[in-house]
Amino acid sequence: MKLTLKVLVVLQILTCFWNEGAFAGVGEKVQSENLSKSQGIITKADSFNSSIQLLDKKMTKIIFKETTINGKDIPSSEIVSVTIYRLGDRYARVETSVPSLKFPLVMIIKEPDGWMVDLYNKKALHMVDPDLTAKVQFPITYAFSELEFGNEFDFMKAKKAAKSSIKLEAKEYDLLSVEMYGVKIELICEKDKQLPHLIRFLEAGKIVSSFLYDEYKLDLEPDLSLLEVSQDLTTTEASSSEPIENMTSAKHQKDKVSTEAKAWALGCAAVPTETTNERHDLLASCKIDEKNIENDRESLEDWWGISGRLSFFEQIDGLDKGGHSKAFYNWAEKIAYLSEQGYEKLLEDNKDKAQTLNEIKVVKEYYKEIGEKYLLGWDYARYINLCRMAYVVGYITEEEAWQMIMPIAEMLQKTFDSWEDLGKNYIIGRKFWSREQTEKNGYMYEDAYQRLIDMPSSPWNKYQWNMDLRGTIVSDTGIKVQSKQ
Repeated sequence: MKLTLKVLVVLQILTCFWNEGAFAGVGEKVQSENLSKSQGIITKADSFNSSIQLLDKKMTKIIFKETTINGKDIPSSEIVSVTIYRLGDRYARVETSVPSLKFPLVMIIKEPDGWMVDLYNKKALHMVDPDLTAKVQFPITYAFSELEFGNEFDFMKAKKAAKSSIKLEAKEYDLLSVEMYGVKIELICEKDKQLPHLIRFLEAGKIVSSFLYDEYKLDLEPDLSLLEVSQDLTTTEASSSEPIENMTSAKHQKDKVSTEAKAWALGCAAVPTETTNERHDLLASCKIDEKNIENDRESLEDWWGISGRLSFFEQIDGLDKGGHSKAFYNWAEKIAYLSEQGYEKLLEDNKDKAQTLNEIKVVKEYYKEIGEKYLLGWDYARYINLCRMAYVVGYITEEEAWQMIMPIAEMLQKTFDSWEDLGKNYIIGRKFWSREQTEKNGYMYEDAYQRLIDMPSSPWNKYQWNMDLRGTIVSDTGIKVQSKQ
């Protein structure tokens, strides 16, 4: 299981809903003593052998707080404190304290099992990681998954970090720094000690994210009681075997994806690619040279505020958590229940807000036709193009790009009925995004959409909509688009 601070906070919120009954019926309630030995609980029967093995290892304890996120300092009243206990690569306990919630979240991990524990109500939610070979990981940020809490100094040594000094609040610290993918990573630690005080990530000289350490111990004697799941808890089995984090990308790390499947995936972003007359069949839609690298770098900075690997992942995360689909949904929920008189009043109330008025009108025109697809075609076509540009400028690797793109392609294939359906959603999404840009050059995207339907060489005609993205090779050319059955 791979856990970042964001994942832990989401789990805290989920636990809150669970306590309110939102998870009622999610699974069968069972007493923890009835859970099988194979699920990873150290029961009295098998505790001896397990304990002997674990006692040979040292336990890690780290307490940290995220103090800066997306370039903004977090108010002290909103800072989340996290305590990590880790034993080897399969056992861990995480305690998360969120100021706005009245109870702490405790997570106990014994790969492949994990429990979200509410000690106050004596409940636990049990889930199983489908990757049975998974190891416990605590990446400080997804942008650098190999940099974890507990291996900061090994990471800096491996990357040949430069060493210098820095003064913070009149105190002298050692500073280890390295630059990667447009991001400067700075580890500030106690003078002449491997004891971190602060780690921060900078892009274009600005602090984007930072974490403050309150405690850092890597050589504690194991306390196995921290890994016990109390038999007094009523445990609910999660109805899904989905892992704790969004592991869709991980599914592709070991999969062999065919060239045709990759080309199909790039076809999901074919409308904007066709508009600029770039290639549909390669991850880099243009030749990777100095000019194109600079052009893509400027586009990422000007249109997205992306200046390095960290801000790229923040933008990707934003698209993955709602994008324009969320705003479309919010308007649709409101407009669906309005009478004509109520709708006219809504227009009148927003008559001086050009973009808001545009959003309302686009939603009114299309929400019944789109249904629960919202603007996913628009959001994720841009997601795919961001991955392509980030690869060109060197913010992510080719392997990382495909690991991110392929799960999105599968999701879009399940959501839409045909290439035309997907492409039309992109056009509608662009209208929703900007009335000004639609009036300026919307015709170019309409033309590109039509060319993709008509041209025999178009990826929409080269690859069937319902091809198997997990391995079936479809190399026939000239196949007309078929709707998914």
